[in-house]
Amino acid sequence: MAEMGVGHRDDAAYRNFVKMLNNRHGLTQPPALGTLMFVSDAREDAGYFMAATAGELKVPAVRMRFDRNSAGQTVLVVMASPDFPARLGQVAQHGFPGPAAVILEDIDCWQVPELDVSLDEMNMSNLMQVQVSRGAREALTFLSVALATPEVTVMASCSDVNAIDPYFGDLLGAYAPIEIDLPTAEERKSLWRKAQTDHPSLRGLDVLSLVSFSRGMSRYEILAIANEAVENAYRESLARQRFCAVQTSDVIMRLSSFHALDSSEYAQMEDQLMSELSRSLDGGIDALLGGR
Repeated sequence: MAEMGVGHRDDAAYRNFVKMLNNRHGLTQPPALGTLMFVSDAREDAGYFMAATAGELKVPAVRMRFDRNSAGQTVLVVMASPDFPARLGQVAQHGFPGPAAVILEDIDCWQVPELDVSLDEMNMSNLMQVQVSRGAREALTFLSVALATPEVTVMASCSDVNAIDPYFGDLLGAYAPIEIDLPTAEERKSLWRKAQTDHPSLRGLDVLSLVSFSRGMSRYEILAIANEAVENAYRESLARQRFCAVQTSDVIMRLSSFHALDSSEYAQMEDQLMSELSRSLDGGIDALLGGR
C-alpha cells in the first residue's frame, strides 16, 4: 500500500514530496487509487486492511455489504459516514460532489438482486420483496456511478476472487489486487504486545510462547482470543470478588482449538500446560504421588 501512497498521512517529508509532484504535474491532489481488491483467506483481515486504507484517505466514505433482514431476505445494507454530503439517489442523478471512498465488504458473498414474481402472484410479502429489490437496485446504480467517477476510490474485500458473482466481476472491471498474507512472527509479536498494552491483565503472559503458538492464525483470530481471555478473566474477577489476571492456561486452551492434534504447535502447548500444572502443585507431581 505504501507504493500507492497510502500510510504516509503523518509523514511531513512525504507530504512535501506530494506537494512537489502536484506542482510539477499541474494537479491539485494525487490521482484516485482506482478500484482495489483486498484478498485474504481470513476475510476479517481483508476487511480490517480495507477499513484502515479508507481511514488513511481522509475522504467521506460509503460502506456496502449484503446481510439478511428479520424476514430472512437478503438485503444490501448501505451506511454512509457523517461527512458524506449527499443521498444515494442524488448521487445517482447528479454524481459525486467530490472525492470519496466506497467500501464493498465480502463481495464474494454478494448476490444479484432478482425478482421472480408475476403480477398475478403479488401479495403483501412479495410487495416487501419488491421494495427490498428496488433499494438494492438503487444502491447498485450508486455503485456504478462510483466506479465511473475518477475521484472515487472503490475498495472491495473477499476471501476467494473466483467466487465473485460474474455480474459484480463485470461491474468492477479492472482492479488492483492487494494480497494479504497471514501475519509473520514479528507481526504476531506486535499484535500480542499491543494486546498487552491495551489490557494490563495480559502482561503476565509469555509473548514469545504466544508468538510460536499462534503461527498460522489470522490477525482477527489472535485479537479475538486475547479479547475473549480478558473477558473471561473479568467475569472470574466478579465471581471471586477480587482481581484475577488472564491465565496462560486459558489462552493456550483457546489457541489449541486452531491447531491440528498432530501439529508441532499443539505438542508445544501440551508441554507448556503440563509444566504450568507441575509448577502449580505444592511440591510438584512427585509430592502429589507420594514419591512413587
